[in-house]
Amino acid sequence: MEDANVLQLKNKKFSDLYMCFCGYAKCSPLHNFGPAVRPNYIFHYILQGKGRFTVGEETYNLCAGQGFLIEPEVVTYYEADRDEPWTYLWIGFSGEKAEEYLRDLGLNRERPVCRCGRGEDMKRIIYSESLFISPSSGGDCRLCGN
Repeated sequence: MEDANVLQLKNKKFSDLYMCFCGYAKCSPLHNFGPAVRPNYIFHYILQGKGRFTVGEETYNLCAGQGFLIEPEVVTYYEADRDEPWTYLWIGFSGEKAEEYLRDLGLNRERPVCRCGRGEDMKRIIYSESLFISPSSGGDCRLCGN
C-alpha cells in the first residue's frame, strides 16, 4: 500500500525530452512494484526512508538522498523497507534525446543509481518551480507556469 498522487500528462510539446507523468508516494512497509516493464524512463528520488531496487541481476539498497533510474523495456522491481519505508518523488519522461541526456548525467543501464549530493536543491526545484508537488497538501501535483 502506498499513499500516492500522480499527474498524468497526455500532450507533449517537445520531441527531444518531455515529461509523461510525475508523482509523490509515501509507502507502507514492504510496498512493492514489479517485476514490471515500463514504456518510458522513470526517475525516483528518495526523500526519506529506505528500500531496494532490482534491475537484472543487481539489487541496490537505497536510502534518502539517492535516486534510481528505470529504463524503457527493462524488467525492474522495487520495494520499501519493512522498518523505514521510503517516501519518494518520481518523474516519467521520454524523448528522442532522453538517453543521451541521461548518459551525460552519468545514468544508464550500468549505473542506474545515483546519490543526489544537493538533495535539498532537488526538493526545492521539484516542490516550487516548474513541477510542483506539495507534501503539505497531501502530495497534490500541478504544473506551474514559470
